[in-house]
Amino acid sequence: MAEVAIRGWTVIGRRTQITGISIDSAALQHAIAGELRTQTLLGYMPQFAVSLLLEVLGLGVLILGLWSGRKELLLCAIWLVIMPVYLTSISLSSLVSGVSLRLFQTMFALLNVLGMAVVVEFIWTVQGFRDRRSLWLARVLWVLTGSSQIALLAFLNDGRVAARISVLTISFLFAFNVLLVSADLLALAGRGRNRAIAAADLLISVGFFLNVTGHQIKVPGLRTDFFGAAFYLSSVVIAGLLIRQTWEAWKKNDNLRIEIAAARELQQQLVPLSLPSVAGLELDAAYMPALEVGGDFYQVRKQRDGAALILVGDVSGKGLRAAMTGVLTIGAARVLNEDVQGPAELLTRLNHEMMRSSMEGFVTCMCAVIERDGTLRLANAGHLAPYLNGEELPVESGLPLGIVAGAEYSETVLGLSQGDSLTFLSDGVVEAQNAAGELFGFARTKALATRRAAEIALAAKAFGQADDITVLTLGFAPVP
Repeated sequence: MAEVAIRGWTVIGRRTQITGISIDSAALQHAIAGELRTQTLLGYMPQFAVSLLLEVLGLGVLILGLWSGRKELLLCAIWLVIMPVYLTSISLSSLVSGVSLRLFQTMFALLNVLGMAVVVEFIWTVQGFRDRRSLWLARVLWVLTGSSQIALLAFLNDGRVAARISVLTISFLFAFNVLLVSADLLALAGRGRNRAIAAADLLISVGFFLNVTGHQIKVPGLRTDFFGAAFYLSSVVIAGLLIRQTWEAWKKNDNLRIEIAAARELQQQLVPLSLPSVAGLELDAAYMPALEVGGDFYQVRKQRDGAALILVGDVSGKGLRAAMTGVLTIGAARVLNEDVQGPAELLTRLNHEMMRSSMEGFVTCMCAVIERDGTLRLANAGHLAPYLNGEELPVESGLPLGIVAGAEYSETVLGLSQGDSLTFLSDGVVEAQNAAGELFGFARTKALATRRAAEIALAAKAFGQADDITVLTLGFAPVP
């Protein structure tokens, strides 16, 4: 018995087409078929190489996404890993048959369904769309398309049912892509956050609609259609744009960290870590900013005659700008202190300097001078009055600095005795607020006014900090 095989061929020339049939041995036929498969695989090598590069890019984007915590990077990474496998599998499907083909078709469906889900989440995330209804509509169309694709695989052997399911699948897929195109067009119209990404994504949709309408434009060298080529190009562009955005965000955060570090140095001028040693005074201070940098400040300066100048203030606002205003206020006070006669005059001159410099905002400030013999002179520019031995002092309050030009301030004179305690604080203490909306208030503040600075500050913070908290306390013991 002889085993033979029939082989047919077609040669297509420029103007002619020649068809023939030959009878060869089975071994020769297998050899020829193997050679054809090898040549086909070699022809797909450029496409496989591009897919491999995208896989590597996807892994890199995944690492970057895990490091930065950006959801859009993670979704892009999944897309870059899934879709090259999907497109490559479509190319390889022409080389398999039977059970292997059914496995390939199943893999197509699963990868396509997963890819569709990723695309929906990616577009709505990267564009920052807040319309939840359109998102849920896209998700419903994704579920319908995926379900119909899986059903189509189950009924491939029933031609009539498969044809009907195929029509449904194409319809759902078409509606799904129309919705994605609409989202990208909205982004291009300025409704989204990333127009360049929307434009790149639209290129993929154009490829899809060309395929659906039968215009499968082949791209030389890649052995793929316009949809595949558009995917390769757009994916690289989208990944590049996201990587650039991540780099710019990192640089911005790095610059912000530098600014915060500089602001912390400024903060040390506003609230020094250590207080000067002044004869007759036992000083203690606590400071708790609401943000990285606050606007509260306190200063204790020893005068030439042995007296102590105390400034406790609060700049309107928070953050770096408030800290800068506080530093300028302290700097001006240091310069003016050499030429003024008392707290009231110092506040008057500070107000003049603030109005002349046109600094934004205003500053509340309590100014006190404590003589060696215990004489206490106070002037107030809209700040909370201090507490003497747990009782609020009746100090007249003037306007905060920087509001009205020519504002004047009065001076209160008292005498301190052995063992007296004086407590200065900012409104961050009395305005601390708990979850129920209740304020810490003056009653609680008065009850703690004789405690150490840290105890008062911690009590207010635990109650519910809403603003910078500053507490400065001193105990008086006259110098013989």
